[in-house]
Amino acid sequence: MSVPASTIPSWLEYVRALGPVCAAVVIGGLGVFIAWQQWRVNKAGFREKFFDRRFEVYEETSDLVGRVFSGRGDILSGEKSVQESLAEFHSARHRATFLFSGKLDDRLKEIHELMIDVDSARTHGNNYVSDMKKLTKIYRELPEEFKPFLSVA
Repeated sequence: MSVPASTIPSWLEYVRALGPVCAAVVIGGLGVFIAWQQWRVNKAGFREKFFDRRFEVYEETSDLVGRVFSGRGDILSGEKSVQESLAEFHSARHRATFLFSGKLDDRLKEIHELMIDVDSARTHGNNYVSDMKKLTKIYRELPEEFKPFLSVA
């Protein structure tokens, strides 16, 4: 007894056999692509949140150093004293511990201590010129030290 020849062409037999495998590979590849896109979006969101928090510390540092330079206290009604601002900066500096590497964190600690020394010396009528020079030098270098941490690229 002879086997009847198939009426379906051989290439169509291959498509029929491999079709589900190819569909699974395409769907799997599409799933991997979507997962990769989600990862990129989440990574960008994480960087943006980090940037916002780091920039907030930079602004607080810059503003407070400017207030210490000027010696401005409660000039305007409702304005915080330099001492209150220094106390608040203590909190910002501790937040910065988790946002920046060791070198910049150490620099913020140094800035904080110098600002306290300058304000204290000014309040008590002591000489604070050398501390003010150090603070000025550090303040000028501050944007460059923050720059690697404020990159959004």
